[in-house]
Amino acid sequence: MESETTRDVAGTAYGWIQAATEYADHGRKASTAEVKFTRSMIKADPPKTAAFRITRELLTV
Repeated sequence: MESETTRDVAGTAYGWIQAATEYADHGRKASTAEVKFTRSMIKADPPKTAAFRITRELLTV
């Protein structure tokens, strides 16, 4: 994901997680504000969880 908020960390593990988080919190449509809040603040969100898991796997190889 290319955006101003991920430009300085592009190509890094941190950049990957930032991009996934930005997409999950700001890029996806939510049917209500409550759904958006729950995804970003309350529940483990699948895209973010997957980004952390993949990053961990890549860094421990």
